[in-house]
Amino acid sequence: MPTIHFKNNYYVPSRDFRNPEHLVNILSNFKKSKFSIEKQAFEKLKTLNHNINIAFSRTDQLLRQIENKLNIKENEHKSTD
Repeated sequence: MPTIHFKNNYYVPSRDFRNPEHLVNILSNFKKSKFSIEKQAFEKLKTLNHNINIAFSRTDQLLRQIENKLNIKENEHKSTD
């Protein structure tokens, strides 16, 4: 699916829509924003910042779990020597 330009907005596959039906739903319910382009950009940046923070937190949590498992295996290995 290509990037779509509709009423001065860009819709990118995987970023803005999952499949053609999702895109059709978005476009059929389109309403022009009452906020300035600057306010829209600021809100998008806040959302992006939040999503990046969540992604890094999840990555940190997964790395800690892996580290704990490795430490447990290392301790088990030492105790059997």
